[in-house]
Amino acid sequence: MRYLILFIVVLSLGSCKQIQPKIEIDESVKQDSLKIDTPEIIVKFIEFTPEFMVENKIDKWLDFIAFKDAIEDISKLNPEGIVVFLKGLQKLTFLLLKSPHPEPFNTLPIFSRIRVVQTQINKCYFYASNNQNEKLNDALKLLYKDYNILLERMISIGDEKEIKLKPEDSELDGS
Repeated sequence: MRYLILFIVVLSLGSCKQIQPKIEIDESVKQDSLKIDTPEIIVKFIEFTPEFMVENKIDKWLDFIAFKDAIEDISKLNPEGIVVFLKGLQKLTFLLLKSPHPEPFNTLPIFSRIRVVQTQINKCYFYASNNQNEKLNDALKLLYKDYNILLERMISIGDEKEIKLKPEDSELDGS
């Protein structure tokens, strides 16, 4: 009898299988990693001179500095994290538009150029979210181009304030 009970216990333990939960992988999680080719063109961003930054109070415009650093970091970014990074860049752009601008840059041309860059950031975010790699690469190229145009416009506005409208010693004065 003792052997019979022992045989039944061993048989019942041997026939039990460990139940493992079935894990279903969502398709959106499978395609989480985004493969982005680097743009064919080498990105070269326009740099402000330290004198230009101090003269025009850009060094005290913290929202612009954060925005500038974030845009320039995109080209060095690991593509797998670009969606989150672009979402943060959208917020930085919104804060930049709402922040007070230093006097030479508190003009409509600067606001409109920032809006153009913001539109490109939104496009990049859309393409990255939908795994449209080719369109994302094109949008990133346009983002870099529009960002450089913004910087060039800031430089031209900084140069415009240095041009004197009334020259002090003019031969046309007739005096």
